[in-house]
Amino acid sequence: MIANATADFSNFQIDWAQGQTTEDKNFSPLYSSSNPLFDPTEVYVWEISNMQAQDVTLRLRLNSSKGTYAETFASFAIRPIKPEPTRLPPTPTPIPIIPTPEPTTGLVLMTLTPTPTP
Repeated sequence: MIANATADFSNFQIDWAQGQTTEDKNFSPLYSSSNPLFDPTEVYVWEISNMQAQDVTLRLRLNSSKGTYAETFASFAIRPIKPEPTRLPPTPTPIPIIPTPEPTTGLVLMTLTPTPTP
């Protein structure tokens, strides 16, 4: 931002208002300084991440030492970007392992012994 005057500079201020407006009563201060800015300079970082989506107007007002002022307005839409929630990969469902009996290997011989009947 550049904020200076050829003569009688007193201070400058940055104000904001909801909606597209130029009515003085609607503005709230964001930043002010009595130091003129001759070169493009970042003077204020406006944290808007928690603001609702809305139209706003910024006003830059330069005040003179003679009680006069000059101002300019810029209206724009604030549309904060909400970060997407982190999506985690699905948790795999464990597949139960059911043990099976070991197969019998080899040959089983059975000997039958007859029992005499009385």
